[in-house]
Amino acid sequence: MAFALWAVGGFIFVVYFGTLALQAAIILLQLAIVVVTWSLRVLAGLAAMIWLAVFDRRALGSAWRQGLAG
Repeated sequence: MAFALWAVGGFIFVVYFGTLALQAAIILLQLAIVVVTWSLRVLAGLAAMIWLAVFDRRALGSAWRQGLAG
């Protein structure tokens, strides 16, 4: 009987904390996806600015003035 109680208690412990760990892992995965997508957007913007700076300075100046104007 004591073993059965320990087994049931251990099972409940593992399931409870296992689901908490799974939830934490999912939350961290979602956070990582958000950070990666934000970083990719920033890098794409920087790449576009560098491309314009190297190959088309007039377009860069126009985009800069339009951005500052609102």
